[in-house]
Amino acid sequence: VIKCEKICMIGTFRYHSKYLHQPFDEIFAFFKIATDGRPGTESIKMFFHESDSSFPAFRKQIRDYVPIGGPVPLDIAMSHEYENGGGPPYPRVYLVQRFRHQPFEDVVKFYTLPSLLPLLLFFTAKDGAGSYDSTVETIALSSGLILADVALLFVNKSPTMTFSEQSLLFNLAYLILGTVSCSAISMSQVESLSHVYNVCLYVFISLSVVLAGLMAIVHRAIATRSNDAIAKYLNERNFKILNDLV
Repeated sequence: VIKCEKICMIGTFRYHSKYLHQPFDEIFAFFKIATDGRPGTESIKMFFHESDSSFPAFRKQIRDYVPIGGPVPLDIAMSHEYENGGGPPYPRVYLVQRFRHQPFEDVVKFYTLPSLLPLLLFFTAKDGAGSYDSTVETIALSSGLILADVALLFVNKSPTMTFSEQSLLFNLAYLILGTVSCSAISMSQVESLSHVYNVCLYVFISLSVVLAGLMAIVHRAIATRSNDAIAKYLNERNFKILNDLV
């Protein structure tokens, strides 16, 4: 009986996460330990001793991803018989480690800043609310904010529409709609609407922050629910449902 006290592996890995869930995505890293099928390897017996297997490398942060819990042994098989008979049997072990993305930087970039930038519109509404000059300043500033959001869309290059991009698009649509509505009220020739313009602009800016926060909470909940389901089916070894889920 040979007990393996320590195995060190250094490798370069490419990972794949669910693009839709960015920046709340997670990684399920699978590791396979197997023999190469040489004569005699079919007699090797592999066992997973939980209290004696620490896996210290799996507990370290990888770029923006932090491990959740310890590695889970998915399958420990003494031999693997190919269905088509295309190879010799060999013992192998499958392990999976769950990593969660730390979303702070992306949340600030795609949720917080786009919702806080409209606060600058307060300065245009502070004096002369509803006047022609104030309206022009509001439209000019709002146009600059829209261009800033459009520029952020080109920063996040992904093959599908992510939660981050959905937040930006919502903020763009909300900013355009709010600016047009406030400007329409301001350009009407009724002087009594100047107060309404001021109130509408303040409500519009406040809702921008509130809606961005709600969107971040909803996106986080959707991503967490999906990833928890994946982890559940992995622990249950229910690979049939897992294939449909992924």
